[in-house]
Amino acid sequence: LCAIVSTSIYYREISLIMDIRIKPDRLQLDPQSPNARKDFNHWLACFEAYITSVDPAPSEAQKIQLLHSRLSSSVFPLIQDAPTYARAMELLKENYIQSTNTLFARHVLSTRVQQPGESIEDFWRALIPLVRDCECQAVTATEHSNLHMRDAFVTGIASDTIRQ
Repeated sequence: LCAIVSTSIYYREISLIMDIRIKPDRLQLDPQSPNARKDFNHWLACFEAYITSVDPAPSEAQKIQLLHSRLSSSVFPLIQDAPTYARAMELLKENYIQSTNTLFARHVLSTRVQQPGESIEDFWRALIPLVRDCECQAVTATEHSNLHMRDAFVTGIASDTIRQ
């Protein structure tokens, strides 16, 4: 279906010139894997940069062809019946960007400790993605107190299953 010649890619006799240096790897990610959201968001940013490097700007039909070419055979069934590029992207996002349980995310953040041999800088960097899942927002002092109470309660529960 596709053949790369220099920096041109041909799809059914339609020539698109793009920067192949930013061509993303094929998406072959299990939606249930622990890092699916993070890995998908990275792949998506790379794919969108790839699409915007196309000259001239691709049509909707060309975008979906490019998308198909960057999906593995195990991921392709998630979008194969999508009538448009926009719908295909919605389906991918629905499968890979799961809503987070903010209560559990706060528990993970509050119980994360510095690992043996981990530098202070690395520990700090490890906390950054954890706090993003906490969905922090402006609250009153009373709401803040209630959130701390809830978080302490969840952290103190002995059962991992109940905590999640």
